[in-house]
Amino acid sequence: MKLFYTLPSALLFVTGLSSPLHTNNDYFPVDLPPPDNWIAGPRIFPSQVLPNGGFHADYDKYNADTWAEYVNSQCENLDGRSTISFAAINSGSSPKCLFWFGYCFGVSSTPDDYKRDINPQNAVQGSRAFTTLGQDETFMRLQRQLN
Repeated sequence: MKLFYTLPSALLFVTGLSSPLHTNNDYFPVDLPPPDNWIAGPRIFPSQVLPNGGFHADYDKYNADTWAEYVNSQCENLDGRSTISFAAINSGSSPKCLFWFGYCFGVSSTPDDYKRDINPQNAVQGSRAFTTLGQDETFMRLQRQLN
């Protein structure tokens, strides 16, 4: 019985994984075709946004890639599973100008979890989505590493 509990811990140590289900820094791009006018869809937004998982910044402070890096780093601190970042016109601002927005979700995501925002009044652009491996994919990766 002791071997049953020791073996999984030893395997995690040998493979360098601290957790069998999720490790930080394992964000992978979600394959969303151009143009980059994607926002989160109803399965993940707003219900899966983590507490303190919404971010915004002035448009001139970042570009699409540096903003996505910032959102991903914040999401790692929240133990998030996926992110979306984009620029859009803030409906509450006057004059109407672009801001960066980003959200951290508590679930992994797929391309089906995102939708295009084609409304020209929103001017969504620079979208970047990232996700972690789901539990099944992580288990399969661990299994491949052990073989």
